[in-house]
Amino acid sequence: HDLAFFDPVGYESFRQLLTDLETTQDSKEYLNSLELTMSIDLIEEEGGGTVELVTNGRDREVSPVTLPSYICKYSEYRMIKAHKKALDNMKEGLLDVIPNRALDGLTSGDLRLL
Repeated sequence: HDLAFFDPVGYESFRQLLTDLETTQDSKEYLNSLELTMSIDLIEEEGGGTVELVTNGRDREVSPVTLPSYICKYSEYRMIKAHKKALDNMKEGLLDVIPNRALDGLTSGDLRLL
């Protein structure tokens, strides 16, 4: 559900896809028609190219069985891995100002309130 806050359009697309698969007679054929593979094609602003979500992901089609895994890996990449360098730099900057032990008891909700 975190993807809903990060990318509402992508979240809604995945939600609708899961709903469609439940109501479609031949879900495998329907999913094959979308030509999804276990990879992501990046737009130019993201550096272009393809990122494989699993080994040989470009050659592995998404099936009804692997769709939940695809959605999790896609979400993880979009929200975390694509921004890892920036997140690490933010963490480093924060720890330059605040000692690590001062953050031990904080939750994500506490950090949002800051």
